[in-house]
Amino acid sequence: MWGKGKGVCEYVSGGKGRQMKIKRHAQFKIGLMLNVAVAGIFIIAAVITVVLVRGNMRQQALAEAESKARITLERNLAIHTYFTHNLKPKLFELTGPLTSKDYFEPSWMSSTYAIREIDKYFKSLNPEGYYYKDAAINARSPDNEAAEYEREFLEELKKDQKLEKSSGIRMIDGKPYLVIMRRGEVMESSCLRCHSSPANAPGDMVKSYGSERSFNRHAGDVVSTVSMRIPLSEAYANADRFTIKLSILLLLVLCVLFTFQYFIYNRLLIEPLGRIREKALQIKRDKEGLGETMPEMAGKELNDLATAFNDMSISLKNNMDNLQETINGSVFALAKAGEFMGLYTEGHPEGVANLAAAIARELDLSDDRIRGIRVMGLLHDIGKIVVPREILSKPTILSDREWGIIREHPKAGSDILEKISFPWPVAEAVLHHHERVDGSGYPSHLNGSDISLEAKILSVSEVVESIASRQLYRPGHGAEAALEEIGRNKGIFYDAEIVDACLRLFREKGYKIECGSM
Repeated sequence: MWGKGKGVCEYVSGGKGRQMKIKRHAQFKIGLMLNVAVAGIFIIAAVITVVLVRGNMRQQALAEAESKARITLERNLAIHTYFTHNLKPKLFELTGPLTSKDYFEPSWMSSTYAIREIDKYFKSLNPEGYYYKDAAINARSPDNEAAEYEREFLEELKKDQKLEKSSGIRMIDGKPYLVIMRRGEVMESSCLRCHSSPANAPGDMVKSYGSERSFNRHAGDVVSTVSMRIPLSEAYANADRFTIKLSILLLLVLCVLFTFQYFIYNRLLIEPLGRIREKALQIKRDKEGLGETMPEMAGKELNDLATAFNDMSISLKNNMDNLQETINGSVFALAKAGEFMGLYTEGHPEGVANLAAAIARELDLSDDRIRGIRVMGLLHDIGKIVVPREILSKPTILSDREWGIIREHPKAGSDILEKISFPWPVAEAVLHHHERVDGSGYPSHLNGSDISLEAKILSVSEVVESIASRQLYRPGHGAEAALEEIGRNKGIFYDAEIVDACLRLFREKGYKIECGSM
């Protein structure tokens, strides 16, 4: 579990592209991505709806315009037909004996004139821009003269006998119109008197319109096109107004739905995932959280995820406990081996380990850190393997050379232990457990701020246990002598807070030095 993970490191190093891709994806929060995706879908759906509705309303406006044009056309064609087949023949029959051949009255003799005048009355009653004209080339009245686009359609009618109609939207004076042009009048024999030649035409007509316009026609000629314009501005404006209202409505619906789904997502998905994440981070920060479980969650998928997380937590806890037992057993065996080799008196490592753990608990350190300090206590003197046994057990004062050899054991112990991947800074604490806060210790003469808390705890624990208990070279002096030593040098050799914690253990809580088991 705490190995260096060489294989994993090599895999990550060898797959930097994939790792960078995963990191880029990991920068986005699921909640944000879901909310953005849903909002995007809503917006796209709303835009499509608005566009379709607007387009449909404009198509509807066109259909209504075409219907109006058809009604107008059919009405005016009916007027033409009535004039040609009913009114004009009857009136000619009745007025023939009473009028001269030069007589001309357009109000009943010209259906085009009649329709034009009727259209003037209509426009005075309905000024919305409707347009109707019997457009002709070289029309008798300038009011009926074909515009350029009407002239083009008339030319096409002459070339294509099957062509009946042309329609489309034209912008005229900056406004949209549905323009419809249909095949108009075909010159009939009854009309040739007025359209064949000026000599045959009524004199009054020639006087009114001149002898140049609308003559030389032949029976069967297409002489005009019925041209209509239906204004679309108002219909389009209505469609646009409705579109704006629809857009506002959809925006409000979007806001309501987005807010609703935001809370639903957060309540049913994001918050449960956040709780699982917090639990995982808690376990990462403090291994004591291993084995803790998540409560049941709403929804099968999240509940399955929580169950999988709980199974993993329990499994890791069991693995951790098994590994811890293995480490404890190995460390205890290593400490016992030192006893058998005569590196220290029996029970000395356990005594230091137990006192160090008790001090750590008094300082309110975490259980995991306490376990690490216990391991450090058991192994703090393992480096004495490099010190000859006769020096370790010498009852008289050591020479400078012998002290030099003794002082090598923290470095030797650190060198041995740094090859082992402990989850705690064991090698560092062993290296510095003979340092003093005033810098007078060894091997590096570190000052208090440079010495780890674990090493400071070992320093006090080792001194107390060594003075109080029997050593290879002398009998024990008792706990009170040990406490006097650390009290006298509190803040000089030993960390003041740790000394106070140690004194409380002995004098207030009845702690006693004894060789205990792990």
